[in-house]
Amino acid sequence: MGLIPGNYRIRPDVPFRTSQGLRPPDCNLHNVRVALLLALLMLLPAGIAEGAARKSHPYRTRWKHATVGKGALGRVAAGAGVAQVRKTPRKYGGDASGFGKRLGAGFATNAVKTTVEHGVAGAAA
Repeated sequence: MGLIPGNYRIRPDVPFRTSQGLRPPDCNLHNVRVALLLALLMLLPAGIAEGAARKSHPYRTRWKHATVGKGALGRVAAGAGVAQVRKTPRKYGGDASGFGKRLGAGFATNAVKTTVEHGVAGAAA
């Protein structure tokens, strides 16, 4: 009985080769999920401790309001509206998708700007 390429039987007691090397036969989706869950549970205490330390920083609340607060969102939307009327930058176009692009660019610029400002202020303090 000759072997036909692509028609191999996999025996559960023998590991077989893949492009990534040897894979144990019991590497099914359930076992991968369990391993991932255990890995995350081992990292959870470190993440909680780091998160608690991060929440206690005095500039955190100000940074959050400056980045996604009502005033920041209003300024970004107003800036996108003015840029829409002026049609700048032209490559975004003048329709609703152009306004969305301007709005997204404004949010990204605002997030980077406030993060750098608060990072510098935090380092200087």
